Parts: sequence; C-alpha cells; structure tokens
Amino acid sequence: MVVTTDSNVKLDFEKEPDSYTIRIWDDDNNIINESDKVVFSGVGKVIYEVLVKWDQGTASYAFSLNIK
Repeated sequence: MVVTTDSNVKLDFEKEPDSYTIRIWDDDNNIINESDKVVFSGVGKVIYEVLVKWDQGTASYAFSLNIK
C-alpha cells in the first residue's frame, strides 16, 4: 500500500483494545520507533507492527507501507 506522510490511518478493532503500541522496524529487524500512534517517517518501504492487549490476551499484527 502506498501512503504519503500526511495520510491518515485508523486502526479499527471489532472490540476496543485495552491498549496498543505501534512499532516501526528497519530492514535489519531493529525497532526504530515505538508509539501509540501510526507515525509516517522516512521514505520507501516501512514495516509496522501493532501490539494489541485485551483482557483475553494479546495479538500482534504486522504490515508494510510504501511511504512517498
């Protein structure tokens, strides 16, 4: 998916989570940013991970975006 630095992203969950954290990974599998918001930084392919917590447990979702 191609986005620009001023794009808006909405995380939509069937059941609202207790909390979540957004991580940005680099090509060497290092976390370069951790936040409670999707931050578009840099240009090119960026890998995002969303760590979500509910009373019932946790889940991790990953996706890549091409930032222009």
